Amino acid sequence: RYYAALKTMEQLEKVYIPRVSQYRFCQIMAENLPRLREEIKEISMSDLKDFLESIRKHSDKVGETAMRQAQQHRTFNSAVAKQASMGHYTKPVYSLNGRTHTHTHNGLMMDDDTGDEEDADEEVLTAQDLVDFSPVYRCLHIYTVLGDRETFENYYRKQRKKQARLVLQPQANMHETVEGYRRYFNQIVGFFVVEDHILHATQGLVTRAFTDELWNMALSKIIAVLRTHSVGSHSDTYTSTHTHNQQGVDCE
Repeated sequence: RYYAALKTMEQLEKVYIPRVSQYRFCQIMAENLPRLREEIKEISMSDLKDFLESIRKHSDKVGETAMRQAQQHRTFNSAVAKQASMGHYTKPVYSLNGRTHTHTHNGLMMDDDTGDEEDADEEVLTAQDLVDFSPVYRCLHIYTVLGDRETFENYYRKQRKKQARLVLQPQANMHETVEGYRRYFNQIVGFFVVEDHILHATQGLVTRAFTDELWNMALSKIIAVLRTHSVGSHSDTYTSTHTHNQQGVDCE
């Protein structure tokens, strides 16, 4: 509706108001158009800020889903490679789940008699299933139409870099439980899954160089955290496994 309002104002300004510019009310209307445009920008920016505030709530779930899909992907590929080496081509151990969403590109589902349908549905969720990205698209579009895209891009990147630093900061008691490590890694992976979606769903809002910069920052922080909060062989094995999963998700 914001875009429609902007188009209407553009038509008024360029087509209709010039025809009746001698009337006082038209002059007042023309004078108010810039203010109305600024109000639309402020509203869309407010929606974006709400999105940024809520996205951390979804990062854990997005990361958990992505980690699971990455593990399934590797398990599937490993099973196929094993069958091929044994010369078994007609009946694979794993087959692709026909109910996988067509837009899911970062995970392969496998048929498994031990899981129910509800679990299967949950496993094929993607970032856009778990997060409403419309405030980002809408705000980007409005700022672009109004010729102020660069301001929006700079604001978005600055805020996401701040959020990256917050995500990378572990809880004080993280090292006490395996669940603490799991949640820490899930949040980090979730952050980058969201940014990867933005990278591919928008044209230049974020760049590969920007995401690489954040990723390098994350790697340095993760290494430092693991060195500081190492709690013995049990957690070392866990964190090592999940670091591999995280790398797999990032590559996808």
